Amino acid sequence: MLTAVPDPFYQKNEINIAKYTGYLTDTLTLSAMYGESTLHKRQINPSILPGVPLLGGVTNQNPAITGGTPITNNQSGAVGINAKDKSKGMRVDLEWVLGRHTLTAGIDNIKFEAFNEGQDQLVDRWIYGRTTGNIVPGHVGSPASPSNPNGYYAYKLIFKTATSMSLDQKAYYLEDRWQITDNFLLSLGIRNDKFTNKNNVGEAYLDAKNQWAPRIGFSWDVNGDASMKVFGNAGRYFLALPNNVAIRGASASTFTREYFTYTGIAPDGTPTGLTPVPRTDGGSGPYSSNGEYGTPVDVKAFAPSDLKNMYQDEFILGMEKMLTPNLMLGAKLTHRSLKAAVDDFCDPYALMDAAGLTPVDFQNGKFIATNSGGNRMEVAFCYMFNPGGSNTYSFANVDASNNPTGTRTDIKISSAQLGFDQGVKRTYVALDLYLDRPWDGKWEARIDYTFSKSRGNTEGQVKSEFGQTNISKTQDWDAAALMRYSYGYLANDRRHQLKMRGSYAITDEWLVSGNVRIVSGAPISCLGYFNPGNIDENDPAADPVGYGSSYHTCFGQIATPGSQRTPWTKTIDLGLVYRPAYFDKKLAVGLNVRNLTNDRKVTQVDVTSETAPYTVDNNYLRPIALQPPRTVQFSVTYDW
Repeated sequence: MLTAVPDPFYQKNEINIAKYTGYLTDTLTLSAMYGESTLHKRQINPSILPGVPLLGGVTNQNPAITGGTPITNNQSGAVGINAKDKSKGMRVDLEWVLGRHTLTAGIDNIKFEAFNEGQDQLVDRWIYGRTTGNIVPGHVGSPASPSNPNGYYAYKLIFKTATSMSLDQKAYYLEDRWQITDNFLLSLGIRNDKFTNKNNVGEAYLDAKNQWAPRIGFSWDVNGDASMKVFGNAGRYFLALPNNVAIRGASASTFTREYFTYTGIAPDGTPTGLTPVPRTDGGSGPYSSNGEYGTPVDVKAFAPSDLKNMYQDEFILGMEKMLTPNLMLGAKLTHRSLKAAVDDFCDPYALMDAAGLTPVDFQNGKFIATNSGGNRMEVAFCYMFNPGGSNTYSFANVDASNNPTGTRTDIKISSAQLGFDQGVKRTYVALDLYLDRPWDGKWEARIDYTFSKSRGNTEGQVKSEFGQTNISKTQDWDAAALMRYSYGYLANDRRHQLKMRGSYAITDEWLVSGNVRIVSGAPISCLGYFNPGNIDENDPAADPVGYGSSYHTCFGQIATPGSQRTPWTKTIDLGLVYRPAYFDKKLAVGLNVRNLTNDRKVTQVDVTSETAPYTVDNNYLRPIALQPPRTVQFSVTYDW
């Protein structure tokens, strides 16, 4: 049974902006804007009980100890957030009108800083389980024994990610808006972006320069009277690696599980009489599938020196036609193609194999490996990389005692060498049709219809099919097996979208408005153990990277993303605004009803199919997100 617990979120924002516009001459204009913002956010459940563990899987407790009734407590949470973010931005534009040319040059700089971002674990976490097989194939053995034939166990989970980081974005650009004829405008531009990401100790783990983004656009007034316009543009757009990458990436983090058998359970649910479950990989103590043991990160290794930022190319062609003086018909074709992506890769065995390295030791969360010449070097668990491309990985050399020598070995490795059989793919194509009736003082209306397809193996910087928001560090691309059979319709694909909105002035003081949005369903994925039809799921081959039910195969078959979809949804919103003439229409009293019909269709389901080999997850296809319920909002505003 689900229960609600208080989880207050405190947020304080402060924003300051200054803007200057100077008309230096009749043809020369200078504009400048500078802004600063500070965001303080804190989320700590006040009902967290100090010294009391947060329990999970209590139904898996050994009934010989509990008597069949799980031992629980009233702990309601384990983690907290207490972060502060700051940003500073400056934009300067110089515009020069030179005959038929309008030339613009400018800079666009932003600095983001984040302090103590991530989560702090405030109390212990214990999760109970049961299995007679290996808990983590290839790494953690079986808890079963003559004294524990049913394989009852518990593991202590530690998850701490709070850290600081910064991001500098600097760009300059040139643009020429050339009025070739009275009816035809051509825009030519180019932008150069530089992005620098730094971790909590100020070390740069990505310093991308000279990222040139050319852009071209045109607008043609076909008849010369604004009754019909044809327009288009083509351009390249770069996206910075977000600050979030420093969390569980470029900065130290801890995410470990330590497995035990037990002989008792304390009144607060803590297991007692602990005996470590033996490791099968030669290690001991806590196990982390991604090597997150709280040790410092080697930033030169974490991000290859030739890492490219994510970028895509976009092409748009459209037209707008005035059917009547007050009614416009529009159509637009859009094509976007992802050219490069950034994500993390967390398969050190595949990396060492591709680099010709042999593991000989393990120390401080890193492998010690040797090359064919006997040179020793450190190999971490996770690296940032460009899926589908090649990157130069830098390994710190160590001596015979595994101490760093201060030198490095660089090796260029392609994604194909790491086992990925296809590169990064994402295409978006869409046809937009719209009919617009502008506001004339009495009423306005607009209808939009979009037919689109979003296909590929990379949705973007997150993985929304099951709500993973670890930006640019999703489980996609962690290992080649996770990406097999991954091509299909992406989680953000919506084949059909129909939007209708309008407003009508009942009187000079009363205005009514409405919005209707009808959207086709989202693709549903299915994630299971790696078994495309002929693999025993109890064999380590069915979980080659220790991620459990995370592969694009389900119930012994390939599960192409998007073969199933959630239902269509319909949302109707209504609004009413009263602006009394008595207050010179500066006072507005509003009433908004969102989701008038209170539709509660499913918008997202649980896509994990198994909890263990050949064990169906009871939550598979269970709705985890619905349309927001009907809400009524009352507002009062006053402009002065």
